[in-house]
Order: sequence, then C-alpha cells, then structure tokens
Amino acid sequence: MPETIVRTDGGGTAQPTTFGYRTTDHPGLDKVQNAISGLCAWIAGIATVLLTILTLVSVISREFFSDPMAWNVSATEKYLLPTIAFFGMVTAYRTSTHIAVTSIFDKFGPQAQKVMLVVIHVIVLLVLVALFAGGATMALDAYNFGFHVLPGSADLATADWTWRIIVPVSALFGTVVVAIDLYREIATPWDRPYTNYEPGSVLDEENS
Repeated sequence: MPETIVRTDGGGTAQPTTFGYRTTDHPGLDKVQNAISGLCAWIAGIATVLLTILTLVSVISREFFSDPMAWNVSATEKYLLPTIAFFGMVTAYRTSTHIAVTSIFDKFGPQAQKVMLVVIHVIVLLVLVALFAGGATMALDAYNFGFHVLPGSADLATADWTWRIIVPVSALFGTVVVAIDLYREIATPWDRPYTNYEPGSVLDEENS
C-alpha cells in the first residue's frame, strides 16, 4: 500500500516569491513583509559569504604560512554566526522554510486553525519583543559604559555594542513581519486562516 504526499487545501491564494508570499487581500502589506525578508536574507547571505572567506583565509594562513589568525574566532562568534542566525530567522519565518510539524494542526477545522494561528502569532511576537527589549538594553549598556575588548586581547578590537546590536535589530525586523501577520489574521473573517501561506502535507494512502 504505497503512500503519496499531497498538499492540503488551505483555501488561500498566496503565491510564493523569493523572499515571501504574494496575496490578493493585502498586497501592500505583502510588499512590506517581503522587503524586510529580502533585506534580512541579503544581510544573512553576505555574512555567510564572509564566514566562508574568513574560514578559507584562516586555513591558508595557518597551514601554508604558519601564521594562525587570532581574531577570526571572535569575528565568527560575535558577528557572523549571530547575523546568519537572527537575520536568517526573519526570512525563514516569512518564507515558511523553518522546521514545522503540521500533523496536529491539519487535523483541526479551518476556524480552529485560525484561532491557533492567532495564538501562535501572539507567542512569537512576545518572544521577539522580549529579544528586542533585552538585546537593546544590553547594547545600550555596552555603549553607555564603553564596553570594549581589553588591550592586547586576540579578539577583534571593536566596541561591544557593535555586535550586541545584531539581536535587537533583527528582532525588530521580525516583530514588524509577525505583527503584520497577526493584524491580517485578526482583521480577516474568522471562517478560515489567512496567514497559513504554506499548507502542510498529509499522507494519501492508495491501494496497490
């Protein structure tokens, strides 16, 4: 008895794009969300390229010239990896490329799914607001108190606020994207979900 993966019908009219989705109900909001997603994708992409180049240069410097780089680790840990993770998170959310298990969600009716999406958007929004508030506080403290790398350290000689600001900026972008989804879900009729852009998959069993 083979199994065939088929798409569920979410009832929406969303068309996937490079950095998000295009719908017929709120095209203006789509442009805002997709623009933010695209900007975050470019930032994360540039950081990924820089990480690749830095790793390659570090290996060449160590293996061929016996001159290991001292600052590449701090550059990777403080700047590149957080940039990839947090800005990439925004694009992953908007393009539905993050990990999601929809087996339980798909078992509910459209009205229940809408309520669940509203709750999900609220939770995600609260988490992003907390990330923004906590990250902004840490970055502001680092700026006000002049936190920086100690003289003679192998780390990059940069002020701490320059890397601490990565989290609140990316969280702010994510907050805008998720807040728009929450607005769209609340403002639309309660007959079905309207921000379930990428419906889940179900197993359609066929007799052999």
